[in-house]
Amino acid sequence: MVTRISESTTSAGVALWIDLDAQGLYRLDCAWKGRGGKHIDELPRFYRTARGARHAAALLTRERLTWVSPVAH
Repeated sequence: MVTRISESTTSAGVALWIDLDAQGLYRLDCAWKGRGGKHIDELPRFYRTARGARHAAALLTRERLTWVSPVAH
């Protein structure tokens, strides 16, 4: 089972999120473009820690991101 642990948005409006999978890996992923590709070609990627995934997101986007916990529906 995959659990979303953090969400963020870039200054360009691209949604990013970090999920925790059943094996204990953190998956950094982003939204799809309207034509079917990812906004950030290097994603999805897997990391051992949530901190590592957040750091990678900052490096990929070249900006400071504010991460929040997802709201339960």
